Amino acid sequence: MKITYWSDYACPFCYIGETRMKKAIAAMDTTEPIELEMKAFQLDPNAPRKSVGNMTDLFVRKYGFSPDEAEKRIDSITAMGRQEGLNFNFVDAQFVNTVDAHRLTKYAQSKEPEKADRLIEVLMDAYFGKNAAFSEPDVLRCAAQSAGLNMEEAEKVIKFDTLYLDEVQQDETEAYMRGVSSVPLFIIGDERIAGADSITRMKAALQKALEK
Repeated sequence: MKITYWSDYACPFCYIGETRMKKAIAAMDTTEPIELEMKAFQLDPNAPRKSVGNMTDLFVRKYGFSPDEAEKRIDSITAMGRQEGLNFNFVDAQFVNTVDAHRLTKYAQSKEPEKADRLIEVLMDAYFGKNAAFSEPDVLRCAAQSAGLNMEEAEKVIKFDTLYLDEVQQDETEAYMRGVSSVPLFIIGDERIAGADSITRMKAALQKALEK
């Protein structure tokens, strides 16, 4: 069984939701393989290449929160991530464009699919745990190396910004056609799960799909 989901590397709920989904899958009493397939979604395709300020500054500037409100929201999200056992430092995450990370992911899914899940994990940890900026080529190189990708091929993707861009845009077009407006969005059989829902809810959806 394949679970398709849309996700963005700049979205904390995507990291949390994907982690919960993996826990739900691991808890299922089934011999049927369950595969996760991530599709690209950019929360802000116009995000800058270089970060300006930290997450508190972004929440104030973009969402109109007061500094105190922004800090409370960020602290709450950080606590959610850490409850899942993640290395999670949301306040210092750098809000930058994620298209290059998505392009590298599409390469891995296409040419080295057995390493794609590992790459996704490494990239998420780089962003939320190490607060790395995906606009820096060395960050992507380090992620590719950690995931065990063919570095000669990965270097081409990192260097030439049109490689696998069509695949990213195709994912985003499919999201639009399916009415996906926020992420994460998991499709499990006939059911959709939006956001970082509970593991219990995810297990119920998985069980329902497996019984069909």
